[in-house]
Amino acid sequence: MINAALATSSLLGYFSRLLDIISNFALIYLVVGIVGASLALVARRAVAVGLGAIGIIVSACQIAPEVVKAGLPDTLVTEKPFRIVQFNAWSNNKNVELDSRWIAGQRPDVVVLEEATPEMQREIIKATGLHTSVSSSFLIASREATRIHDLADHRSVFADISGPDGHPFRLFAIHRSWPTHAAWYAESGNLLEAMSAGPISRTVVLGDFNAAPWSYALGREEARLGLVRRDHALFSWPARLPWLSGVDVPLPLLPLDHAYAGLDWKTVSVSRGPRLGSDHYPLLVTLALRRDSRHADGCSPSARN
Repeated sequence: MINAALATSSLLGYFSRLLDIISNFALIYLVVGIVGASLALVARRAVAVGLGAIGIIVSACQIAPEVVKAGLPDTLVTEKPFRIVQFNAWSNNKNVELDSRWIAGQRPDVVVLEEATPEMQREIIKATGLHTSVSSSFLIASREATRIHDLADHRSVFADISGPDGHPFRLFAIHRSWPTHAAWYAESGNLLEAMSAGPISRTVVLGDFNAAPWSYALGREEARLGLVRRDHALFSWPARLPWLSGVDVPLPLLPLDHAYAGLDWKTVSVSRGPRLGSDHYPLLVTLALRRDSRHADGCSPSARN
């Protein structure tokens, strides 16, 4: 009964921020509904079967669009691929050296880290040989020198990166508060305001949003971003519990890390990396610029000053 009530209440998240928090856990309601309905069916308890079915139907309707999109084939491209590793490295990470080696082994053009400790920053520099820029707990590493700019809330940063065609594009890195805090919505507004300063056809936004794609809050933000989300049904948290000394979790339950890009970019592939030393899994994002990409739209002139 509780599971069915939670699943149904999540539909009211359109009207309530509090209830929208519940919607993030749709996968849990789906699994509990399946298990509960199966047990009730064996025990021949019709009411319990019906309640389990409610949880299954509601949760499946929320998750299904993501699963369907995830099954679509990647775009066939012949243009030069551009590889980005996105990773919430976790401030309690005890395996920074091994993690840095794995990241370097992906031969990325850009590395974006949140919760990058000073030790992690040093190891990334040593392992990748990329130029790095650091602000707060963010690190952006690229093949050419760049500079990070903080937004006012210090939960988002941006840098102008040299693209595969040699022309710049703007990259935003995100580390949101939990949606249980009103700050999540303020941080969303700050990002949208920062992006409104210039064209976005070459813009890339990625990081830890702390929100599932079927939540109404993230759905509203996506509609206003004007970018295309390139990840679908990539469950990235938790790899391990951030409590209890980081105990491993067999399967991630929430897709909290996301990658968006403007229409000048094609998606080559987006995949989840292995469990590393963080409570998040890394994302591997490979994009390619369309042949008719307009490099003048990469970033606003004021950002180059």
